[in-house]
Amino acid sequence: MGKHIAIGPVVDFRGKAIKLPKRDDDGDVDWETGTQDEDKTPENLPTESATTLTLLREVLLGLQASPDLRGIQRAEDSRRAMSLWNSMERCEGGTLEVHDKVYEWLHRLLKRDIPISKEEKDAGLEPLSVASRLYSLNAWTVIDQLKDVDDRKDPDDD
Repeated sequence: MGKHIAIGPVVDFRGKAIKLPKRDDDGDVDWETGTQDEDKTPENLPTESATTLTLLREVLLGLQASPDLRGIQRAEDSRRAMSLWNSMERCEGGTLEVHDKVYEWLHRLLKRDIPISKEEKDAGLEPLSVASRLYSLNAWTVIDQLKDVDDRKDPDDD
């Protein structure tokens, strides 16, 4: 293999747990049993505290489901996503082992810009990276927590 990503809770820039949609084994939102369709709103979305594995799952599911992210897919994404998913399935203990090329792909993906329309560009908006789109102010924190332990940075070092 190549790189080792520590498995554990993922926190935001304030040190608090990032919340993600609670999902079942198939990747579908795990709505409470008996929840009526009219109760299935973003405000009532069941959540769980993020771990490294659930965060990676959201990135991969988002790459497939989000119209913004589908538009930036590249030829290698399918193969690398499958390799990462398989590594996640095999993961045991406190670290996730991934091949160097998959690790590099993941971090390039998180830094990949999402194109914006001409109107947005004319309005002075700049493209957001995938990580910024998914995690807003927590983008740097998330990317750092998805790095090999030896590659992590101190946020105060510029």
